[in-house]
Amino acid sequence: MDVFQEKAQSYDQWFVENEALFQSEKEAVKKMMPAREDLAAPAIEIGVGTGLFASALGIEEGLEPSEDMGRVAKQRGIRVIQSPAETMPMASESYGMALMVTVDCFLADVERAFSEVNRILVPGGWFVIAFLDRETPLGQIYQANKDSDDLYRYATFHSAEEIRAYLEGAGFAVEDGCQTVFSFENCVQEVLDGHGKGVFGVMRGRKK
Repeated sequence: MDVFQEKAQSYDQWFVENEALFQSEKEAVKKMMPAREDLAAPAIEIGVGTGLFASALGIEEGLEPSEDMGRVAKQRGIRVIQSPAETMPMASESYGMALMVTVDCFLADVERAFSEVNRILVPGGWFVIAFLDRETPLGQIYQANKDSDDLYRYATFHSAEEIRAYLEGAGFAVEDGCQTVFSFENCVQEVLDGHGKGVFGVMRGRKK
């Protein structure tokens, strides 16, 4: 089931209406990304959606199962591969970095998807994952109200500890993490090290 079908416009509209929050999230992701000169192969965003983050962060390729979302990403200049994360068609050791932004909560099989990310990365490649941290004050609000939301009713939110365990189980060494979005106020919010306070958490793992 494509839970994002015909939701690309409303998805983008949230970021338009909450531009300052988007900028905060983008800065948190950017903080965890390796320098471009350190990448031995291209970068890809897994679950690229409408291409908002990829285009803002200079990532030119994305994987996206939703035809509706992928169509918008293509309009932003992203080369889109249509496929779920659990069965990626790309060759092994093809990328230097993979980014995933709030996709983990919609995956049918997190362990399989993370293993696939490991497979497509070169040795020493990075996996940067942003997630909605369930064990934060705002994360608890998301959890309590998920059934009333058209998208999040299908979501399974994770904690930072769970994301770390999934990364390590898939063969990644966790190097660093940060967090932002401490309130729903549409203002630029600081990016802090660690996890547990900001609902938008980011973690960086490196393929062993």
